[in-house]
Amino acid sequence: MNNTLKNWIVVKSPNPKEVWVKIIARIKNNKTGQIKEYETIEIWNEYTNKPYTYNWEEGNYSCDCNRALMFDGSDIPCSTGKFSVNLVNPKTNKVFYKEFDE
Repeated sequence: MNNTLKNWIVVKSPNPKEVWVKIIARIKNNKTGQIKEYETIEIWNEYTNKPYTYNWEEGNYSCDCNRALMFDGSDIPCSTGKFSVNLVNPKTNKVFYKEFDE
């Protein structure tokens, strides 16, 4: 385990060739300003020394329909811009991916 990874909560990986870490997604409803936290896991990117963010930037979790499910369980049509997310290391409480100011 590298020194950077020691600052994260490592979880059991479904694939022994991958490292997974816990993260907190702080999801903001851009209309109301309300923020809710959603605990999840993400694959560790050994090249950037942080969890992968692709899924949140361009993948499934970048869509409002999925963010709404994590925010309050709402089933809404696909769109972008209704929700923003900041991704946080729960061990250090530091943001490693940011879409809004807190």
